[in-house]
Amino acid sequence: MRYLRLVLRFLVFAGLTLEVVLHIFVVKHLRNASLDDILELRKRWARRVLYYTGVRLSISGTAPTQACLMVCNHRSYLDPILVIGDCSAFPVSKSELAKWPVLGWGASMAGVLFLKRNELNKRAEMLHLITDTIQNGHSVLLFPEGTTSALQGTLPFRKGGFNMAARNGLPVVPLVLHFENPADFWVTEEGFLVHASRQFLAREIRINLVYGPVFQSDDAENLKNTTRNWMEEQLQGFNPEQK
Repeated sequence: MRYLRLVLRFLVFAGLTLEVVLHIFVVKHLRNASLDDILELRKRWARRVLYYTGVRLSISGTAPTQACLMVCNHRSYLDPILVIGDCSAFPVSKSELAKWPVLGWGASMAGVLFLKRNELNKRAEMLHLITDTIQNGHSVLLFPEGTTSALQGTLPFRKGGFNMAARNGLPVVPLVLHFENPADFWVTEEGFLVHASRQFLAREIRINLVYGPVFQSDDAENLKNTTRNWMEEQLQGFNPEQK
């Protein structure tokens, strides 16, 4: 039964992804659809994928209505899908995703910003792109830890996004993702398909998403610390034995 579930969920994931990629291509290139229309298609895809693959998401707080830099702790490949299923942010992702069949192509058309992490000049270009995107009215989703972690709290935050936000007067909104089962983290060297297979075998994956308040400051260090402290406090609330 478990392996039947695995096969069915892979087929559903592949089918829904292929469907939305083709749909986005048609409305974008043949019907001149607006960006908001494309983001709505992406949101619908994310919600359907999460539901049919057994993810049960509980949401606290409200997604920001103003364009901002959204920063989130990082646990698994699901993280961006969890967020874009509830709001219309532009996730920043590693450039390797762009090379994935179908999914990478669709992500490119649907507002994902790809970062070449090992090239310093590309990092600077990305920060300019994030600034322009927010100033043009669209939120950007960033994972400031830079990688996934199984810690109860967070890894040290990289400061580039906070420097950019402080310098340009941009609001920052923290988010917290809490997986009820640590076995659902993606923190090893296993590949995407191996990890996805393990998750698709599970009957349910229960996750909490918490939206935080708006923080704004011209002091980048203060902005980074205030944001991280809020996130740590929320994560400790899910793990009271860690206090």
